[in-house]
Amino acid sequence: MTTTVKQNYYKIAFNKAQMQMIKECRPSKEEIDEIAAQIQYVKNWNGHKQFVEILDDNIIINENNKDYTFSKNHFLSNKTFQYFVIKDYKKLMGNVFIKFIKKSDDKYLIIVNQMKQY
Repeated sequence: MTTTVKQNYYKIAFNKAQMQMIKECRPSKEEIDEIAAQIQYVKNWNGHKQFVEILDDNIIINENNKDYTFSKNHFLSNKTFQYFVIKDYKKLMGNVFIKFIKKSDDKYLIIVNQMKQY
């Protein structure tokens, strides 16, 4: 097997792991609906806190009978990944401000707040 084929399998596995992690960062459907309503109707909304557990840090993806292991912590601390999560949140909830905070070795906090209109 050539190197480029191996790299393609890795890229496929990486993209799957990244999408899985983005879904883990999302609030539930009910929370998304509540956030959208709060943003629309509450003037000084306090925001929403979304906790992401990273106690089980590994994401294991099997691609072409090979296991690829990715770290949730590395995803969440990566600015490019955070950008993808922000895009996902904005697509789901509209114009929101997102902040990532590492609370401990096993937990991240994602704060969703209303984007100020001037």
